[in-house]
Amino acid sequence: MMLLVTWFRMLRTMVRGIKEDPEFRALAGAVGSLLVVGTVFYALNQDWSLVDSFYFSVTTLTTVGFGISPPRETGQSSPPSPTNSPGSGCWSSS
Repeated sequence: MMLLVTWFRMLRTMVRGIKEDPEFRALAGAVGSLLVVGTVFYALNQDWSLVDSFYFSVTTLTTVGFGISPPRETGQSSPPSPTNSPGSGCWSSS
């Protein structure tokens, strides 16, 4: 229960930040845009489901990695993600 309360407070703070702080609004918009671009990129380019594409976009954007390699077929290399460099800039500016 405490976890849900904490998540609700975090969400409420983020919504308040988007409404009141133009810098936070710009950063949230940039992160959201990068997630959409990355998800569409992986879904179209790698023929992954939207869930897999979104998961990999979040993992790539946050540079957490989890040691996960994208699934590849024989002879197929994964193209560089459009979210790598811009994502690093978004997180470093926060």
